[in-house]
Amino acid sequence: DFHRKAVLSRLLCQLNVAVADVFDALTSVRPYKSAWSLHDSIDYIKKLKGAHFDPDCVDAFVRQLDKVIEIHNSLRDEPVKRYK
Repeated sequence: DFHRKAVLSRLLCQLNVAVADVFDALTSVRPYKSAWSLHDSIDYIKKLKGAHFDPDCVDAFVRQLDKVIEIHNSLRDEPVKRYK
């Protein structure tokens, strides 16, 4: 059914954006906080896998981490180092 597929597609998009949004917020300087390290940010997201974030979305995010970091670095003033 088209409507069901559209709803599921939108939900999946929202779940993925939630992980990316938290990553960006954690690794960016805000007026009220310093940026977290890449390592701490990834560990935090992994810790919330299944509780706050969809496990499949976290797994996909981690699998694409090199690309995520590349995009993140292209959009920020100070690049983050590769996750170890």
